[in-house]
Amino acid sequence: MQAANVEDLYPLSPMQHGLLLEELFTPGSSNYVVQLSFQLIGKLDLQALRRAWELVIEHHSILRTSFHWRENGKSLQIVRRHAELPLTHLNWSNLTATEQEAQLRTFLKDERKRAFELTVAPLMHLTLIKLGDDHHRLVWSHHHLLLDGWSLPQLLSEIFASYELLAKGKHPHWQPVRPYRDYIIWLQQQDASQAERFWRKYMSGFKTPTPLPLCSAHHLTTRGKERGHGDLKLLLTPEATAALGKIARTYQLTLNSVVQGAWALLLSRYSGCSDVVFGATVSGRPAELEGVERMLGLFINTLPVRVQVSNHAKMCEWLRALQESNAEARQYEYSPLSEVQRWSDIEKGQPLFDSLFAFVNYPLQT
Repeated sequence: MQAANVEDLYPLSPMQHGLLLEELFTPGSSNYVVQLSFQLIGKLDLQALRRAWELVIEHHSILRTSFHWRENGKSLQIVRRHAELPLTHLNWSNLTATEQEAQLRTFLKDERKRAFELTVAPLMHLTLIKLGDDHHRLVWSHHHLLLDGWSLPQLLSEIFASYELLAKGKHPHWQPVRPYRDYIIWLQQQDASQAERFWRKYMSGFKTPTPLPLCSAHHLTTRGKERGHGDLKLLLTPEATAALGKIARTYQLTLNSVVQGAWALLLSRYSGCSDVVFGATVSGRPAELEGVERMLGLFINTLPVRVQVSNHAKMCEWLRALQESNAEARQYEYSPLSEVQRWSDIEKGQPLFDSLFAFVNYPLQT
């Protein structure tokens, strides 16, 4: 690495540190590879497309960031002044539609397995596949260390807007955005002792992780063979979604609180526990950090949610108490999960929770 190409360096966020450790302990894993694929229909200006991506990388320092670690556990992220866009071109226009579809499935699977060199920026792969004269497929893979879900619409909106301007011979001009280092500085300014007091009280007396029986070893094996993992999708009807929204509005609740309450009831029902804990993904974007909604980076965190389930409480009051508890915990959502676990009464080496709840609610820009 050339010193002349170093723009900045600073520590990792707690979530980045956790992801980096998992990456180092499980090399070759694709757990944290984020892959998006887009169909591009119509005449394509290849030069404008390349330049749009280059400008976005120039605009946002996190996209020029690499990660470095030492044996003593100290890690740094280093921002390069310049990072070369890794764009590959493939031509499948001579294949039939059926062959193209089969080729794409294989390619996407192989691309997810393609390792990132974490010390080399940018941590992304771009592949433009020509399917016909006016038909292309753009595949973008990047490491989760760089971005959270909230960042993606912001980034893609900027890319497509830049492309439209460049294709017309115009140069895009974007307002400056705060670099990710400002979030790291904010983290370092938070009161760790106050957070410790809160989480010690919050988790006091909870000593055994709430099991999710459906994920037990018995259910994950068949005749001695591992089943591995899979996806189960349940789509709610518009009517059911509207009904949930109406419940939330009627009782002045967020939809997140309603669905979290349902998950807590399910855990209690199947575990037989009235005091349950599950993990929840939080946005991690502090409202007091001006302009944070436009920043790109990894802000999310994973923290425990503790719920007392009572057969005698009124549902609306119980959900409101859950929402208020979450609001109080939100003041300390910057806390590293490893520290929260250390502050809890859970035995060392045991996880805080067996299930993770992620309520995705970031804006989609069109």
